[in-house]
Amino acid sequence: MSYADHTQLPGQLTSAVGTVKSTLDSVAGRGNAADMKYRKKPVIIDAVQWTGSNLSEIADLIGKSDHVFIIGNTIKIKTLEGTMTASPGDWIIIGVKGEIYPCKPDIFSATYEPVEKDPFVNGPVEITGKD
Repeated sequence: MSYADHTQLPGQLTSAVGTVKSTLDSVAGRGNAADMKYRKKPVIIDAVQWTGSNLSEIADLIGKSDHVFIIGNTIKIKTLEGTMTASPGDWIIIGVKGEIYPCKPDIFSATYEPVEKDPFVNGPVEITGKD
């Protein structure tokens, strides 16, 4: 193999990898991975907004927990990501797996919307605004 043959090898490999990736993406029915978009699954969570003084609401929400500590008007929550602090105005959320974590008000309002309980059905019903 000559020197010229070796210099063409990286370009050929890059081209081959691109062809394989393109083939795999089309077989899987996907476009370019950089173009992939995802929507958060619609889940219903329990949450209470911390006012700095609504201890009974927070206690009702979280029950007995060794991971939540109230210090003054802040709440410290031990999570898998470390200890997080909730300040008045933040939301305290019970996640889909029972995890407790705080959420800033702007993120909460961008991510969640209220649901209403239907008196004829056990559990909440989404409010869609449609008849």
